[in-house]
Amino acid sequence: MENNKDKKMKNKKIKIIFIVLTLIIVVTLVFLKIRFGNKVVGDMKNIPFNGNYKNIAILDEEIYILNGNNIKSYDKEGKDKISSTIPINDAKIIGESNKLFVYDNKNMYILDSEAKILKKLEIPFEIEYVNLKKEIIYIVGEDNYECYDFEGELITKGEIEDAISTISVSSEKTNLVVTSLSSTEDNFKSNIYLKDIEENKEIKQTFLDEVIMHSEFVDDERYLTVSNKQIIVFENFQIINKIMIDDFKDISISDSNIFVLKGDILNVYDFDLKIETSVELESDFKNIYAEGNKAALIGGNNYGYYKHKGDKISELYSVEDIQGYIINNNGLYLLHTDTVTKAKLSVGGNNEEN
Repeated sequence: MENNKDKKMKNKKIKIIFIVLTLIIVVTLVFLKIRFGNKVVGDMKNIPFNGNYKNIAILDEEIYILNGNNIKSYDKEGKDKISSTIPINDAKIIGESNKLFVYDNKNMYILDSEAKILKKLEIPFEIEYVNLKKEIIYIVGEDNYECYDFEGELITKGEIEDAISTISVSSEKTNLVVTSLSSTEDNFKSNIYLKDIEENKEIKQTFLDEVIMHSEFVDDERYLTVSNKQIIVFENFQIINKIMIDDFKDISISDSNIFVLKGDILNVYDFDLKIETSVELESDFKNIYAEGNKAALIGGNNYGYYKHKGDKISELYSVEDIQGYIINNNGLYLLHTDTVTKAKLSVGGNNEEN
């Protein structure tokens, strides 16, 4: 049998172990709080998505949900702000800067942040999809396109032979690149159309057995294309540089660099496609959003920050139930069951340059 002295020693050891374990748990919780931050989920809260994460637009700290022909908006606390009826049903909504864009397959309405209609655009073809990029509205049909500024003024329009796959206007709105895809029984091909908007001249280049998935101007003269085989940077139709690529996932272009996500690697290039940094990723990221010298990476229920010239992901955050995301010129917004996280491109959750 144990004597009292042995029991006391045993109890003392148990207390010491308990204290040590408690300290470990406390330190771990403090570490996680520092690492994952306090504002991971809930920059906007109590938002009644009701399982629908498609017809949503975000302008700064206000979120808009389109249901049928009714637009409702909510502030970041989830309080009702506006309710407005629009003259079309089965429409879609997107937004950027201080404008909302609501469209069906033939018409588009441009609205202000109070959901008041500013202008109606009647489109002479059936709309396949609409994109917003750098305050340009891209309205795309199967083989037609129209591009407008945010005031609803036409920049350019046109028609090509095959199904449009990508489209981009240069920063000064002087040039346009459109890509298309066509196929025969024997092969398929991608066409690149480069258009001088001012002179309305167009030239064409063809790539056999390639599917172009992305095209974008990096400045007013240079543009890049991403296919299932390679990334090419052009100036006019002259190839400046190209790299072969496999396991491509996503690309994002900031005002300083090209960020390419492929497999478990993040590569950062200059605008001539010369590599500056290559980083191995420990998490399985699927998408990327870049701004300046920083990028946010998204995968599953994780997202991380990368600062260019670093050698690893600066911060890794784990968030709950990512249902989707919205990218506009205000940033990257992660959508959850009834909350929204704004992914700030900085370590520690602030917007200061590091």
